[in-house]
Amino acid sequence: MVTKKLAAKKAAAKKAAPRNEPTKKAAPKVEGKAGDVIGGLIASINKEFGGAVMRRASDSSTSHTLRRPTGIPDLDINGLAGGWPAGALCVVTGPDGAGKDYIINCTIRELQKNYGDKMKVAIYSTEFPYDKRFAREVCGVEVAFTNEELKEYNDARIAQGHAPLTDDEQVQYQHQIGEILLIQGVIADHGLDIVLSVLETGIFQLIVINSLGVLETAAKENTDSLEEHAAQSSEASLLARFMPKMFMHLNRPISETLRNETSLLAANQVRANRDMPRARPGMTVPQHMKYQPGAGSRALAHGKAIDLMLHKGASILDKEMDPPMNLGRTINWEIQKGKLGTHDGIKGSYDFHYDGGADLASNLLATAVRYEVIKQAGAWYSYEEPGGTLSFRAQGSDQAKAALYDATMAKSVYDATILAAGVVCRYT
Repeated sequence: MVTKKLAAKKAAAKKAAPRNEPTKKAAPKVEGKAGDVIGGLIASINKEFGGAVMRRASDSSTSHTLRRPTGIPDLDINGLAGGWPAGALCVVTGPDGAGKDYIINCTIRELQKNYGDKMKVAIYSTEFPYDKRFAREVCGVEVAFTNEELKEYNDARIAQGHAPLTDDEQVQYQHQIGEILLIQGVIADHGLDIVLSVLETGIFQLIVINSLGVLETAAKENTDSLEEHAAQSSEASLLARFMPKMFMHLNRPISETLRNETSLLAANQVRANRDMPRARPGMTVPQHMKYQPGAGSRALAHGKAIDLMLHKGASILDKEMDPPMNLGRTINWEIQKGKLGTHDGIKGSYDFHYDGGADLASNLLATAVRYEVIKQAGAWYSYEEPGGTLSFRAQGSDQAKAALYDATMAKSVYDATILAAGVVCRYT
């Protein structure tokens, strides 16, 4: 007879015996708020991939309200929505003499104004070395001459009968605002790798590639003769590899609280468009149809945020001279591709003088009149700062421009104009 004690023992053993049931996988641990499955997913993915690669949109901010202005009012306000966007690649395209280097250097000059000694710019030159004299004397960039450069320049002045530089002028020529790094003398495969290394730091406001039209790739470097020179496919292939890496660095936060706000600005040459339509009598072929980019790839075409095309316009002549002296020319610009606050097809122009650069006062005056910030009534121009004390009234455009030569007045008018245009951006 089975005792009650033995029966209880058997029942307990039967209950503890293993069953032939499938093993259940442990549920993933959900981190973050209790019941926050999305939060747990974000934390798990970021842990697996070693960084903040996934965030809620409400926790992720972009850099595109931060702009890098050129200092040319009409171009900045009407064309670029305040300037080149941070965290993106933009391209300046145009034929020789259209002013690509000028636009790039003007952007550096404006960065020096906005960031002071905290400015950091890197320039990768694929053509001739960086022209410091042009940057300083025409564009207004504060870039330092070396002792050797300063001596050569001063000796040349004396040899040609000019007065030598004074001590104060020599000090000024060796003064620089911020950091300007020059990358040159390397094939494009290495040069673009250096650009990526600089970009990855996230501490530069601007990286310049000047220019895409002269990329000396390894494929070209390794050919024995010009006859065997590699075709443009090597440039396109290199750019196609560069672009995804560039975007990876731009999209990857530097840290939990710091995003990459570097702007990349590249110059690109143009060549004659072989497929240009033949002009018929009475028909004018548009400038943008006469040319095609000197270098490019599908990746570049799709990856650039803004493509600014420059064209040479009419000459500016001093007709009081006989024969008339050529003082400069009008530069016509067009946004051929526009994202991040701008759009395709916007056009404008500015006058460029060979001895002083763009006529910024005239450009600001025309832009401010367009938005009725400066009121025009016949030959009279007037401005009154909203809620402020700055104002002027001038007869004729020359007198109105003279008022805008004052930096404080020009800034007041510019700020009022960008407000009237509805452009929302920041410069630091």
